[in-house]
Amino acid sequence: IAGITGYSTSTAITGCTTTGDITIDKCRVASTSSTEYMVCLSGIVGYQATIATFKNCSNSGTLQITKNVSSNFVTRVGGIIGGTNKNITLDNCHNSMKANAEYGIILKHTTTTGAGGSNQARAGGVIGWQNSGTLTTKNGVSNSADCYFGCINKDSGGSSYGGIAGVLGGNAHSFGGTISNSGNLHYAGASHAGTFSIGGLFGQSGNKA
Repeated sequence: IAGITGYSTSTAITGCTTTGDITIDKCRVASTSSTEYMVCLSGIVGYQATIATFKNCSNSGTLQITKNVSSNFVTRVGGIIGGTNKNITLDNCHNSMKANAEYGIILKHTTTTGAGGSNQARAGGVIGWQNSGTLTTKNGVSNSADCYFGCINKDSGGSSYGGIAGVLGGNAHSFGGTISNSGNLHYAGASHAGTFSIGGLFGQSGNKA
């Protein structure tokens, strides 16, 4: 789910800007197995399925997930990319929030106990979750949106939140230009059955970030 495209196989995403708000409310997945269901939310691309370059892209809309009740529910939320496991280049990409908004990213959902899977929340100002592959940045990448993290995960998956990326997996990342986060990260004291991490730039990173 995204302001431009929910699922992308494009290799070049250029000049995309979104200002509209997106809210997922009471999304429920009925699961009796260990299958994990991923929901990716972003201003530009929800899930990026191929190696790609994002150039001159920006989001200022509010991204919000509230009142979700489901087992094996995995959320990936980011201003530019919700989730990916591919090599990504970000060239002059920025996430911000509207002047009258309290937050740019809001997570307030609750997950129930699963059936052998896990519940996870990964969120970042720019990328929610990059599980593998490398991240290359050029000519400035930033987040200035305040983020509210108040979801409750009742299974073992854990949560990771960051000003730039919630999870930055892989290794050998190449950072060119300025990478900055000026947004406040508000952790609301919600409960997590698994591991929990939060960072000004990266909530969780690979060994060569």
